Amino acid sequence: MNTTNRRHLDGGVSHCALLAASALAMLAAAQPAAAQNAGSVAASETLPAIAVEGTAEQEPNTLSAPLGASRLPGTVQDTPQIINVVPAKTLEDQGVSTLDQALRNVPGITVNIGEGGGGMNGDQFRIRGLDAKNDIYTDGLRDFGVYTRDSFNYEQVEVLKGPTGATFGRGSTGGVINSTTKTPLLDSFYRITGSIGTGIFARGTVDFNQQLSDTIAIRLNAVGSHAELVKRDAVESERWAVAPSIAFGLGTNTQFTLEYMHFQDNKVPDYGQPVINGRPAHVDRSNWYGLESDHDDVTIDRLTGRFSHRFGPALTVFNDTRLGIFDRDFTPVPPSCNDNNGNTCQTDYLNALNGVPGANPMVSRGGPGPYEQEGWGIQNVTSLVADLNLGLRQQIVAGLDVSYEDDERVSFAYTVDGGATTVSKPGTSLFDPSDAVPAGWDWVPVQGTGTQIREGHSTEIGMFASDRVWLTDQISLLGGLRVTHYTSEFATITGAGTRTPFKTSDTFVDPKLSVIFEPVPSQTYYVSWARSTTPSGVAVTNSTNPLNANNEDLKPEKNESFEAGAKVSMLDDRLGVTAAAFQVTKGNAKEDDPNNPGTQISSGEKQRIRGIELGVTGRILERWQIMASYMYLKSKILQANNAANAVNDGNEVTQVPRHAVTLWTTFEPVDRLEFGLGGNYRSKVFLNSNNDVRAPHNISVDGLISYRFDMVRVALNGYNLLDRRNFDTLWTNRLVPSAGRTVIFTTGVQF
Repeated sequence: MNTTNRRHLDGGVSHCALLAASALAMLAAAQPAAAQNAGSVAASETLPAIAVEGTAEQEPNTLSAPLGASRLPGTVQDTPQIINVVPAKTLEDQGVSTLDQALRNVPGITVNIGEGGGGMNGDQFRIRGLDAKNDIYTDGLRDFGVYTRDSFNYEQVEVLKGPTGATFGRGSTGGVINSTTKTPLLDSFYRITGSIGTGIFARGTVDFNQQLSDTIAIRLNAVGSHAELVKRDAVESERWAVAPSIAFGLGTNTQFTLEYMHFQDNKVPDYGQPVINGRPAHVDRSNWYGLESDHDDVTIDRLTGRFSHRFGPALTVFNDTRLGIFDRDFTPVPPSCNDNNGNTCQTDYLNALNGVPGANPMVSRGGPGPYEQEGWGIQNVTSLVADLNLGLRQQIVAGLDVSYEDDERVSFAYTVDGGATTVSKPGTSLFDPSDAVPAGWDWVPVQGTGTQIREGHSTEIGMFASDRVWLTDQISLLGGLRVTHYTSEFATITGAGTRTPFKTSDTFVDPKLSVIFEPVPSQTYYVSWARSTTPSGVAVTNSTNPLNANNEDLKPEKNESFEAGAKVSMLDDRLGVTAAAFQVTKGNAKEDDPNNPGTQISSGEKQRIRGIELGVTGRILERWQIMASYMYLKSKILQANNAANAVNDGNEVTQVPRHAVTLWTTFEPVDRLEFGLGGNYRSKVFLNSNNDVRAPHNISVDGLISYRFDMVRVALNGYNLLDRRNFDTLWTNRLVPSAGRTVIFTTGVQF
């Protein structure tokens, strides 16, 4: 391990010990409370039935799953939109530890590397090739900050595909990613899990739930983790987090839940390997081109309060509030291999492959440079859900959504001593494609005197309303809209004190309309239309220059979708089958400026994506469960951003795979013994509008063997069993190889 980077990671043992001590203390304190509550069982039995993790298995047919946002009443079956759900059992079976890993069960999602100066390295997702980095939610509220999210506190993960501006506001072009957290339940259980694996992987989690009375419960979730990826030199991460929560009024008409999360991640970022001549470089996948000073240290503090009151069977009011505070210290060195500014890397690389004597391709290392970031955000959503019958049955959802984000970052100018290294042997000066060695530590960044401060803040006020009216018992119409006023301000301040301000303000309306046919409760057929809007300056915390002279006065990006689909539950509702066809059109498209990393510009490009998605989820037989999806996408640039790029008309949109498949299936041949098999496939994708740079297809196969004793579960998971050199994270001129074949052993105890 890199000894310099270890200074960011040396707290792992103490963190794990702290988690263990906290868990034992809470367990000890819980025993008297458990005894005291023993006499209240009879009273609690009169309360409504509540699904409890660890005591009541979640329905494998995810069409019956509720959505984790108060603005979205009902289930996946009821909602006229493609929705993929990754349930708790799948998260456990696969040993998922990050949001990124959970989303590998959802077809059509790709991940950006991002640029250092843009602050975008982290969870940078695209849904159907459309940017979703600002559309990550937890419990229906924005998850402020840019970081790699851990799944230790996830109950399930949902992806709502297609423009959802009428519900969630700005952005949401490709859709929305929402995670539902674990909150207190009316039960008492205690779960401890530990994992070890290849590549030096160690992880421990606790999940303690204690019922305090008939209506009050507390819950503690915590994690400590250390990971070094198989066949990826120098890349490592150490994180820990704790998430206590308390709930009042469980099982009553008035409920309030308060949750706090502290998360800390110290890692060495992976900016991948260069793309040369439009293809991945022919080098060992372990090659890492960073510097020993590279680090990404993130701290997140998040406080969430959720209140609901049911006035009767017809009306429920919700009020959800979140405060998020984030801090980041980031020093990356992205590699590149270009023929420009005196560099001859690509030419030398091709000459070296052809055996030309003396050819020595040198990878440039530098990029936007390091920065320190501090920011915070707050959001409040008040909504009501009214189920009425005034001649016609109808369901009305209306509310107010107010949020504010503030961000400040200090960027440091620095130079890299040496600055370049060879393609094949980082840290050396000889090119040998057959003999790649681990990255060396020869290059040390030198702190410069120049600095730049970037300050930004945004305010969003949105009023939303929707009404679903049943014309008959089988046919209903759903119409809704959201009016949003969005203001964003941004300024750069040079080391000499020169301040350059920018400001944009827009008011826009996002509507939606659906026709729904439900011949029986287990069948839903629908046709939907929706629109979403992305104004300039939307990425205040997620970009170096969210506003600049090129986009300050631009019109918002407009996105429109049409979708027709079916959702059918069969085999006594054990199995759910879905099918949908859709078209998304994106006008005045915004994109990251390849010549100015971290800056968004309006390309003026018009794009269209058409496709179909098929899915099956649930239990085929009593002992056989499956979750599988297939997506076909056909993308097209309808109109290039200018006459010079008209040659791109008709090309495919960047990072849109033609085919994507996900599969996870488990089988229990006998009681307690379970086998699992699955994986995913993604066809090749183009990385630029010229379609002359591409990432090859991915194939990953994973497996599981697990056995449950009375209180103990043991599991052996294998990932990338074929040991393929896949590329999971993408950028225009770089690709990040995935980990090699990995095996992880897990033991969990619950009582």
